[in-house]
Amino acid sequence: MSLPYDGLVWGEALRLVGVTLAAALFVTMARDDRSHSVRSLVVSASALFTSSVLLLCAWSFAGEVPRWTLTTFVALAAAGAALRASYAVGGIRVAAVDHRQAATIGGGVALALIAALMPEWSPASIAFAAMSIVEAMALGVVALAAARILSSWTPARAAMSATAFVAAGTALVPIAGVVIPDIDARFWIAAGACRGVLEAGLALTIAFHRSELDRRRALAAVAQAEELAYHDLLTGLPNRALFFDRLNVALAHAARHKHKLAVLFLDLDRFKNVNDSLGHSAGDEMIREAALRLNRCMRHEDTVARFGGDEFILLLRIVGRVEDAGRVAQKVLETVAQPYTIGGREIITTASVGIALYPVDGIDAETLVRNADSAMYRAKEAGRDVCRFYAPAMNANALEELELESDLRRALDRKQLALHYQPLIDVVKGKIYGLEALLRWEHPKLGLLTPDRFIPLAESTGLIVPIGNWVIREACRQIKEWHRMLGLDLVVAVNLSPRQFEQADLPGQVRAAFEAAGLRPRYLELEITESHAMADVAKSIRILRELKVLGVRLAIDDFGTGYSSLSYLKQFPVDTLKLDRSFVREITVPEDGAIARGIIAMAHSLSLRVLAEGVETLGQLEFLKQNACDRLQGYLFSRPLPAPAFEKFAVHRGNEMRVA
Repeated sequence: MSLPYDGLVWGEALRLVGVTLAAALFVTMARDDRSHSVRSLVVSASALFTSSVLLLCAWSFAGEVPRWTLTTFVALAAAGAALRASYAVGGIRVAAVDHRQAATIGGGVALALIAALMPEWSPASIAFAAMSIVEAMALGVVALAAARILSSWTPARAAMSATAFVAAGTALVPIAGVVIPDIDARFWIAAGACRGVLEAGLALTIAFHRSELDRRRALAAVAQAEELAYHDLLTGLPNRALFFDRLNVALAHAARHKHKLAVLFLDLDRFKNVNDSLGHSAGDEMIREAALRLNRCMRHEDTVARFGGDEFILLLRIVGRVEDAGRVAQKVLETVAQPYTIGGREIITTASVGIALYPVDGIDAETLVRNADSAMYRAKEAGRDVCRFYAPAMNANALEELELESDLRRALDRKQLALHYQPLIDVVKGKIYGLEALLRWEHPKLGLLTPDRFIPLAESTGLIVPIGNWVIREACRQIKEWHRMLGLDLVVAVNLSPRQFEQADLPGQVRAAFEAAGLRPRYLELEITESHAMADVAKSIRILRELKVLGVRLAIDDFGTGYSSLSYLKQFPVDTLKLDRSFVREITVPEDGAIARGIIAMAHSLSLRVLAEGVETLGQLEFLKQNACDRLQGYLFSRPLPAPAFEKFAVHRGNEMRVA
């Protein structure tokens, strides 16, 4: 049996052209895989070795064939096998196929065909059959890659159909040479050319569709980037940028068709409490639920956007009457106020809504949003869970607040802040035992400002922390100076704001203050309001204990206005309860008097002293004395005094106070 090697050489040469193109395409497509070249080299070397051995086994059966012809055929076949292995690896990388599955299927198909068609077995036929199986396994991988990219079939179905087609076309050619040994050499040339075209066409098809797939993925990535640029990540709602874009379009439409539109600015009330008590994941869940509810309240043509944090803004594109915007706002408030179930807990929150109308409240987007924001803050001041329409006076107030904030930022550096001191009276001894340091702002234009005028602003801007730390330092310095000057062992009481109480280095700030002044810590009393102490009991207990370790005194201010329970109060390491002035004001009325008596008795049962704030009449004084109140404070004894005025007061009267 002899094979027409001249035809095989030319056929294999033509086939090699297609194989080279296929390999180049696959290597290019897989170029982002850094380990691809190493894997290709290993697989190619293995294929080269295998092909050479198989062909050399057939050499002894070739008869009288010129050595150069056989050598050329071996070289071409080996090169083709190596390139085929390279693009098989490329196919694995391009389509992320399971190469073991694909190779097994391809080899199995080729083996089945060989077993069915082979009339007799000889070393030559075995060599060519083995090479056909290796080729079919490599091409099976490429076939599966093609099927994975070009169709939506399952991997198994795609591999079976595509591999059967390709493997049959490639494996039958060398088998035909064994079955029909005297076939014309032109058949081999034509077969080689067809096989090259088949493999190159397969690779070109995959390359084309892969580039199309990459193009679609790139377009999808651009669309996703645009989505992220114009939508809120947490809720999926339009963000600030998209809202302003839609608002500008709506304004142009409203101007052209002469109709009104409304902007509603919404802020969730006390949302910070949810974050602080339940964690940010619970807060995020509430934001998502609120976003869904707001969307359900709106018409299809309207817009709900998230501005950030707990702020949302709504656009009503067409408003017939002013009352229509108010009705939508009321519907929004009712929807938001429905209970939320988060983490197995039922939570109730409310919202504040500000409304600005085009064209009466502004004709451009920035003005409308700013005015709706101003109206929202007025809604919060009105008690929350309400809506307010914008009024021009709001801008004047906002401008005044802005100027006041700017002045407050410079007040410390310009030494405009001062402390006034109000005496604290020991009822039993009839003496001043201490002073409460009360902050005042000597504003260059507005005159002397009391805390209720600027402390809320300081809290909202964060300025309260440096201001509060200055108050502690100045109070310690001043009381130590009076110890030396007046010879009076006075205690100084300082209020801690909620934000100051939660600062991480509060104990360090307090220690630094009394150490810098040379003041013993027992002469410093720190006060925190009952409502803030109860906002997060565990956290309050921890901070109070850290302060107590320093040796300072601690007091609960405005007691009776919150919701303290006896069990919590027992855990607070405090020394004094300050009875809120609202009870003292009407203390001679039976109901308020009964509350005051109950608080005093409860405090004494816990070994706590009671200080009554706001004592202004002799009737109040008499009631408090009769019910064993320990300490008093109020205008009946003295107004808050600047430091020089208190020095004159003390020099004139010492620390004696008439309370009989």
